[in-house]
Order: sequence, then C-alpha cells, then structure tokens
Amino acid sequence: MNVKLRALWVATVALVSLPHPILVPDSSIDGSWIAGVAMAAHRHLPWGRSVIFTYGPLGFLNHPLILYDGQWRAALTVAIALQLAVPTVIALQLWARRAPPWVWLL
Repeated sequence: MNVKLRALWVATVALVSLPHPILVPDSSIDGSWIAGVAMAAHRHLPWGRSVIFTYGPLGFLNHPLILYDGQWRAALTVAIALQLAVPTVIALQLWARRAPPWVWLL
C-alpha cells in the first residue's frame, strides 16, 4: 500500500470518528458540571483547594463547551489533534509490521 493511500486512510478514519465539537450549555445536571469545570478553569481557581472534581484543571478539554472563546478553541484543537494522532499511530504500526491491505480495512 503506497503512502498516499495510507494518508487517505488516516484522514478518513480521523474524519469518520471525529466527535461533535460544539456543546451548548444546558440546564441539566450534566451541563452544570461541564460549565462549572470550564468556569473554574477560566477563572484560574486553584484545583484541590477551591475546586474539587475528578476531571482536574484540564477537564474542560474533554468537553468543549462554548462559554469562553479561548477555551473552546483550545479544546477543539486538542480534540482534532487526538483524532489525527490515534489513526496515525495505528497506521504507523500497521506499516511497520508490513500488514496486508485487508488488515487496514479491519
């Protein structure tokens, strides 16, 4: 399999598996903790003293909520980078092991 087909495979897998990048705040319990983590990170509250939550200071990166523009852009950038990194690592491993083309489709 040539390099262009591998790159096409990585791009296709990354695009197909890309999560929905926009979350709008809602009034449910799930929405409140996501907004709370984003607000705490935006206000630079000290984690462990002022804010105690399992996600920690970078928890807003896991749920890109549109509250603050800079945070949303950072979270979206991380999401896109991870979505490209995972299929790239898989492709490099398949390439290094000289996997046949049918394995790439699994």
